[in-house]
Parts: sequence; structure tokens; C-alpha cells
Amino acid sequence: MCIENTKRPCPVSIGHEETFPEDLDDPCLLKARLRRLLDKAARRLRETGLLAGKVSVKIRWADFSTVTRDASLPQPTDHDLELVDPAMDLFDRMAARRPLVRLVGVRLSGLARGFRQPSFLDRRTERSRRLVSAMDAVRGRHGFDAVKAGEAVWLSNSR
Repeated sequence: MCIENTKRPCPVSIGHEETFPEDLDDPCLLKARLRRLLDKAARRLRETGLLAGKVSVKIRWADFSTVTRDASLPQPTDHDLELVDPAMDLFDRMAARRPLVRLVGVRLSGLARGFRQPSFLDRRTERSRRLVSAMDAVRGRHGFDAVKAGEAVWLSNSR
């Protein structure tokens, strides 16, 4: 955790990646892995009180060439659901070119301290924020894989 006015500066980015023991070509499985990595990164954002202004997706192909693409967000966020669409969009555009993937990763950058002011006019967003907060509480108590969302529900509990 970063604390202002100490020797430990705030991170420049927060990310996770996963290298597979063998090349994968199932887009559903790859998206599930990417979603899990994104959920982990977003949780770390919330734990450190940071918001991200940019999401990046990294793919390493079977020939070990690596491509990373970024998307700027309309406003900084720490909310999983506001990060998923841009990340999956990047993945779809990149993965359409080649089938065999060795690694996927996600990085959240453009980090700033802050919090999102809930909108009283948008009840759906406020409900989804409460849901994410409840998921964080369950994960904190029972482990990260105790709750899965989106594409990640297709992953077994071992990963």
C-alpha cells in the first residue's frame, strides 16, 4: 500500500499476467483468465485507494512475440465493471489476428488517489458498486476465488 509523504511512493501501475504451460486457443478460456486478472488488479486499486485512467492488455503469442494495447478511460475508476468492456475490447481486437496464446496480462495505469462520488441519479451504478464491495469482503475472508464474476465463472477453483 502506498502512503503519501513516506519513503514508499504510490505505484505507477498495477497489473497481473499469467503465462500458460501450453499455448491456448480457446477465446472463452482466455477471456475468463483475463477477467480474473482484471478483477485482481481492480481489487488492488480499491485496497490502495487509487483510481486508474488507463487499461492495458498484453498478449504473448506462441512464437513469443508480444503485443500490448492501451485504452484511456472516460474518467478514472476502480470499478471492475467500468474496466471490463475496454479490456475485453482490446483483447478482441488483438486476438482476432492469431489463435495460439502463451500469456495474457492486464495493467491499470494513470493512477491517482481519489474516490468516485456516487451518483444519486444512477442507482444501477451504485448497486453494482455495493456488489463489488461485498465481493471484496467475501474474497478478503475466504480467498480470491471464493467469488467469481463475468467470464471468470468458467474457471475451475484451482486457477
